[in-house]
Amino acid sequence: MTSETDRRLFKKLTTDNWLTPDETARHIVRVAADGTTHGITKEDWTALILEHELEPSVPEDIRNMFEVAQGVLCYGCFFYPLYTLGSEQLYRVLEAAVMHKCASSGAPNRLKQYADALKWLRDQGIMSTARFEQWSAARQLRNQASHADRQSIYDPTMAVSGVALATELISELYGVER
Repeated sequence: MTSETDRRLFKKLTTDNWLTPDETARHIVRVAADGTTHGITKEDWTALILEHELEPSVPEDIRNMFEVAQGVLCYGCFFYPLYTLGSEQLYRVLEAAVMHKCASSGAPNRLKQYADALKWLRDQGIMSTARFEQWSAARQLRNQASHADRQSIYDPTMAVSGVALATELISELYGVER
């Protein structure tokens, strides 16, 4: 019979272990040029997450939301599900960036839905069709996260990729090519 602990995909938090790195990510390694493998430290993950910054042209509210998501991701090394929560917060940051861009670009007040806002930005030429598809995929992920019926678990590599893509999408939306 499988115990509850065996089914959990992350450590059970206690007052004794909450500041101890979560061993769930111990299987993720970096391969050196000579073929040797090395564990990725919490400092390595944090550096990979924090190397992505939004440009000053991005509204301060959006930059603040983005930094909160990054902060949550940085603590994923201590509690693995924070990689998921931080990634899900990035989906909300993306939505906020789109809605803010619509408001600052003269979109009609009737645009209350994320999908409609994306279409308006595409139709105005503010967003390319290719980018529209990426934004739409992010919107679908946001919907899945917001209407979940079970706990999702993202790994740190997914979180780092999410930060990189969010940085690229938001920066481009606000006129900075990366």
